[in-house]
Amino acid sequence: MPDIVVFAGPCIAEPDAELAAMLPRVWVCPPAQRGDFLRALGARVKTIVLLDGYYHNVPAVTHKEILEALHEGVRVYGAASMGALRAAEMQRYGMIGVGEVFARFHAGVLDGDDEVAILHTEAEHGYRPVTVALVELRHALAEDDELYNADAPSRALSNAFLAAVKTLPFTERDPHTVQDIALRILGKERTHRLRARLRGGGLKRADAKRALRRALDETPRIVPSRRPAHRTSFSGRFREFYLGPARLEAPAWSRPTYRKAWTMVQMHHPQAPRFVRSLRLRFLLASAARHVGLRPRPERVHEYAAQLEAALESSAGVNGSDALPLAQGEVWEEAETQALADRARERFKSENAALADLAARLGLDPERARSQLFACLEAQDDLMPAWLLVRACVFSSVISEALSTAEACLEVYAAFRAWARGRRITEREVVRTAARLWECSPQSVERAAARRGLFRAHGFSAGFHELVEMLVPAEKLHTPLNDYPHRKQLLARMPLRHVLRGTRRTRTRRPRTRSTPARHVRVAV
Repeated sequence: MPDIVVFAGPCIAEPDAELAAMLPRVWVCPPAQRGDFLRALGARVKTIVLLDGYYHNVPAVTHKEILEALHEGVRVYGAASMGALRAAEMQRYGMIGVGEVFARFHAGVLDGDDEVAILHTEAEHGYRPVTVALVELRHALAEDDELYNADAPSRALSNAFLAAVKTLPFTERDPHTVQDIALRILGKERTHRLRARLRGGGLKRADAKRALRRALDETPRIVPSRRPAHRTSFSGRFREFYLGPARLEAPAWSRPTYRKAWTMVQMHHPQAPRFVRSLRLRFLLASAARHVGLRPRPERVHEYAAQLEAALESSAGVNGSDALPLAQGEVWEEAETQALADRARERFKSENAALADLAARLGLDPERARSQLFACLEAQDDLMPAWLLVRACVFSSVISEALSTAEACLEVYAAFRAWARGRRITEREVVRTAARLWECSPQSVERAAARRGLFRAHGFSAGFHELVEMLVPAEKLHTPLNDYPHRKQLLARMPLRHVLRGTRRTRTRRPRTRSTPARHVRVAV
């Protein structure tokens, strides 16, 4: 797989000989949308070239994603269209802008998204543009005025023509409409010259070739930072939604994110409650360490990070999936969390003592620390970030099978959505499906879901209904559409364990006490 990922569509449609010679040397993906940069990071690429990107009817690639890539040491170029816009905004943080369109946005000559926005056909029709970009009209007219030494009245007509086109929404700037305006304002002769210049390839294509040449000629120097200072709770939820195997060329519905793979484990694996409880214990121990100012031992973090990296490498290609891709920062943070839990055990001599100290600091009863702290985590979904569970699943023994199960499930769900025409599965059916899978009553589903790390919708994160809904169609089919039933059975039979399970852990007996959940207690992250 090439080290360079290029997000492009209309900019490279109908490539000339020079462009066609460069494209086989890079990994060409569809125009970028939100989450695609995270998936590119998952492929461990060294260079990302952003040319085209969606933004009108799907979420656009965000600045946070670009920051994430830059922080991981990936060289990021922007040019031509969406890439030029983002490069002008992100140059101060290290994104590299290339070409005339970028230079004009950076200088403030251009300041509107509609300057580069166009409508185009789908991939199967070659991303052929069906509207005209305003920046292309500006460039073609400027070249024409310069070539023919246009006087002040002619330049005034050019400005009037551009102003008339700009009043139209970018979705209505089709060639016929633009030509009618040009004939009315510029006259027949200049309109013919303008049409000829627009057929010549255009400014955005020229900028795309400049960016590709530079990306191919420059050798990136990858120096990832191990401690990402800019990550926030929003960033964790963002990753929860979009991070997954680096299958960037696949349709969006068939891309199983790690969150959806983890949902398959939560729903189908009998050991999921125990797995979640062990991760919650680790989170509480790490929180206890942070509360008293402890830091993880560097040598232990390095040891754990090496184990995690080795596990990812050994999982490459399993069940046809790509290498299990996490940015270096994720490996480091997972290792730090485990090392912090170790420090808590060492400092307090036992898990119960560490939990008692944490409970006292939070105003809970130290005598019932374990039961009360776990009750809090099962009552409030925002006390422990869901991404910590998702990330731990990536470092588990079942991740490859979970991804395969999620992919099969999503295929059925996509067929259901096409048939349903916008209708949703009812809450009652979601609860009934969960109750059948977990062999419990519908009244106890919410409690069972909390034990598995599933909650009602909260803020940005997906909730219980949204996550379970995607597997209801596959569960209800009398005749399977694909191998989903086989996949879920294989997943349920596999042992569920973390790569670092049992490492330097001292087992202690849990007191069997119960308490009322405290619903407004905050646990340190």
